[in-house]
Amino acid sequence: MRWRRESLPADVRRAAAAAVAAAGPGSADAGRMLAWGRYGERYALGFPGHLVYDDGTGWQVLAWHRIVRGGWDKDIRRLSWVDYDGHRGELPLEEPRSLPELFKERVEASIMVRRQVSVPGTKNGVVVVGRRVLGAEPAVLEWHASLNKGTHWSDPGAREAAETALAELKADYDPYDA
Repeated sequence: MRWRRESLPADVRRAAAAAVAAAGPGSADAGRMLAWGRYGERYALGFPGHLVYDDGTGWQVLAWHRIVRGGWDKDIRRLSWVDYDGHRGELPLEEPRSLPELFKERVEASIMVRRQVSVPGTKNGVVVVGRRVLGAEPAVLEWHASLNKGTHWSDPGAREAAETALAELKADYDPYDA
């Protein structure tokens, strides 16, 4: 008996690609689906610039550069993440295929530069990051500062340290900043 893997339904691919095309920066690659996974009757697809998934209310589009942290937990078969707005997401993938590997690769590929910044009086400080908007033409960079565990924006010097580090990184690494 020959094992046959399920293929991605064409209507799912078209609907996800349409959602990517409507997403804005990085949507030039809407036709290039790189990986997909399935959870129940729903699907998650990876495009060069976006993770696209059906949450039961419609297609959600999340740009890879917006993911602060996340990953695949193979023991519980769950892909999870936190974005820059603090929103948490997770997909319990019954059939992950290569989507977890693509997730890791795309999030890492979006990071152009990352710097840990000490903040006096805190244990962990802040992280400043320059991220490429994958798939955007012309090239676009976005800059973010995130708090490490135990650090708060209200801590003396935290905001100033982040702003100074962001300005230095932009000056050193952002050829697109006019």
